[in-house]
Amino acid sequence: MSKKDISKLQFGSITGWRGDSLCCPQAFGGDIYSGCSMGCWWCFCREMEQELYEKYYTGWTRDLVRSADPDTYRKLFDRAYGSDKATNDWTILCLRRGLPFNMGSKAETFCVEDFQANKVVPILELFREYKVPVIFETKSHYIGMSQYLDIIKDLNCAVIVAVMGGTDTLNYKLEPGAPPASMRWQLIGELNRKGVWTAARWEPILYGINSSDDCLEGFADNAKKYGAKHVSFYNYRTSNAKVAWKEFEEHGYNYGKMLEGNQDHNWRPIGRKFFNLMKDRGVKASTPDFVNFPFDNSYESCCGVDNLFPKYEFTFQHACMIIRQKGFVEWDDMEAIEFREPESYKRMKEVWNGGGQYFSLAQSPEIRIVGSKNGFNVYARKDEPTPEVDVDLPTLF
Repeated sequence: MSKKDISKLQFGSITGWRGDSLCCPQAFGGDIYSGCSMGCWWCFCREMEQELYEKYYTGWTRDLVRSADPDTYRKLFDRAYGSDKATNDWTILCLRRGLPFNMGSKAETFCVEDFQANKVVPILELFREYKVPVIFETKSHYIGMSQYLDIIKDLNCAVIVAVMGGTDTLNYKLEPGAPPASMRWQLIGELNRKGVWTAARWEPILYGINSSDDCLEGFADNAKKYGAKHVSFYNYRTSNAKVAWKEFEEHGYNYGKMLEGNQDHNWRPIGRKFFNLMKDRGVKASTPDFVNFPFDNSYESCCGVDNLFPKYEFTFQHACMIIRQKGFVEWDDMEAIEFREPESYKRMKEVWNGGGQYFSLAQSPEIRIVGSKNGFNVYARKDEPTPEVDVDLPTLF
């Protein structure tokens, strides 16, 4: 099979159901650019691209950046809002429902390449014209430039600035093409002062690299100092362990030791400590890790935007919220949610009782099974009395 040169192909996939929608209430969106030149060598997105693109294309490199055509956004929005024709297109359904478009989860939007390509401004103009709500995830200080910010201030939007704990020197080693962490903290403060709802994201917390008490406490202090509306965090993940091992070792880090520290029994006390530091400083915090921290989140959405946009509720995060509210959750509670992405519905139903490739409530050490109803587990908190639940009685033989 002859391979095409990917560097000569236009990036065309701008939107879709991104990430693991079983745990993300804001999982809809896409990107203006494909790829990223910031050089974060631990990035699982670049690992995923490497495995996929090198198999089918030539010309791919870790710093390859390709842009979408702004007209594809206009065509998309025209399809969504220019007609009320019934459709099964999930992208159109999400837009019509008002779910925020999450931009920047897999590639940097406000990248240096845009100074030449000039794709971001015309696309932002379309978001303003069609009044599409949007969440920007970025680690670039360029978002604060007037050419972008003058439009962003008119949008129904939230900005989440990705910044990791530790010194500028450490962060330079981890993400050499990104602006210093101190500059990004100042950006968070400046955007909030200008009336743009801005939060911080720390992903990943790398065990033994940036997980020390000094790193955790310094991050908490900065979140308070610069007025971050919320902090979201997550530990390390990979999509290609073989590639990741090579990258970590080449950069002088013991990948095996980091992975050992990343295991739940080591990660859980770090995450708990971080939650407590945030709470002590009065800063809201959440994580998509519903297995280890099912009841600690400040918000159902791990990015903290619950009060800004409609949520996608068919998630395990929502199931945890139901337990907090009524003491238990059963499958009927999830069936009662009428807006459900078909593939996500199928996956959750398959793993509700545990097992399979996706985590479920059954894996959480803070959740217990209190019975079964119609073949589906009923879950409650481990540290609270058994609630009054209508469950199936066991069959006696």
